Amino acid sequence: MTNTAAIVAENFVRVRQQVADAANEAGRAPDEIQLVGVTKYVGPKIAAALFAAGCENLGESRPQQL
Repeated sequence: MTNTAAIVAENFVRVRQQVADAANEAGRAPDEIQLVGVTKYVGPKIAAALFAAGCENLGESRPQQL
């Protein structure tokens, strides 16, 4: 795993945990929350790293970039 991919994966895990914590505090199940990674200002390499980290829902306003 490249350094960039490792950083993206670590960030994704951290954000997913923050979402789970917030869901639990609100009395909701974390799996009820859909996390969407927005790739508008990153290149294909980082978008691919985000997908590889487990973020299967990506939002992109420029699909030719995705």
